[in-house]
Amino acid sequence: MAYVSLICYGGPYQHRTCYWRHQRRAVCIAGVPADRGGSAIEDLVVPRVVAPPRTSAIGVEQWTQGLDATNMSLALDEFFRRKAVRNLSTENGLNNKLFVTAYRSFREYCLCEKGGVEPALLVLFQDIIRGSTDVESLFPFFLAHARK
Repeated sequence: MAYVSLICYGGPYQHRTCYWRHQRRAVCIAGVPADRGGSAIEDLVVPRVVAPPRTSAIGVEQWTQGLDATNMSLALDEFFRRKAVRNLSTENGLNNKLFVTAYRSFREYCLCEKGGVEPALLVLFQDIIRGSTDVESLFPFFLAHARK
């Protein structure tokens, strides 16, 4: 049985060199800074698929009544275009590439299976479509999804 481990050298403000250690061999995976042609962190991080939480199907109609994919898609597109959302994402550690990747995943999560999305998010979508709240209020849900 072979073991695999990740070994990193260097402090938080120093250049880090990371090695995958497989049995007795070490292979350098990130030893060159990104500004000198090495891999940036967003190129090394691969997002995982987040499955919708399993909730009871009883009463789903009351949360999804009046919601259709077109209106939800328009709200999500407006969310993506907002400069304030981009600024908040940057403040929370998401650069442009990670923001776009997280947004695509969040969009799939919201539009694929309305029955699996948490009810608070569905109520928020209804409020956005009715015009009683702004699309920027989706940001806490987006950030929680991006951190998963």
